[in-house]
Amino acid sequence: MDDAKLIEEIRNGHTTAFETVFRNWYEPLCRYAFSLLKDETQAEEFVQEVFVKLWEKRLQLSIQTSLKAYLYRSVHNRCLNWIDHQKVKGHYREDWKLQFDEAQMPQENAEHRQLLHQFSQALQRLPGECRRIFQLSREAGFSYREIAETLDISIKTVENQMGKALKILRSELRDYLPVLAGLAAGALQFLRPGVGVIFMLTVLM
Repeated sequence: MDDAKLIEEIRNGHTTAFETVFRNWYEPLCRYAFSLLKDETQAEEFVQEVFVKLWEKRLQLSIQTSLKAYLYRSVHNRCLNWIDHQKVKGHYREDWKLQFDEAQMPQENAEHRQLLHQFSQALQRLPGECRRIFQLSREAGFSYREIAETLDISIKTVENQMGKALKILRSELRDYLPVLAGLAAGALQFLRPGVGVIFMLTVLM
């Protein structure tokens, strides 16, 4: 069922269509919210809020973009509003450090841990919009057009910011190419799901 049909079905109160959208997008949206908040419980709560609002306001539903872009933008805005509120309260400290369980990594894989640390630090240093665009592209799998729709910016801006992100990350990680080669040869089991994929796409593409 295409987006237009799903939206129409939801607007007409058909729970099957709503459940289809929920099943398709709940987990990806939670992962994206977590990438912004670094709080799994809060991420799930905000994604649930977005779906509740989608259903409660279905009669007024008006989506001019793709359903995927609409949902990601709703979650994106909800997360950033919360972050801004926490900053005002003085309790929020932005922390983009990637988490990994050292207990699951053998000691001989210090290079892999160092690589993850360097990637985390490089990602941290990306400007805010640049980092968000990179995450939507590499983590959520958005096309440049979908990112532009989600963030309400031009495709040209997306292209420029992605080029900037990749240039910075490749420069930051240029001394770790031998380790990357090792990862490509089969060491991805030492990375958390998602992190290895992002890492390889970032540096090798």
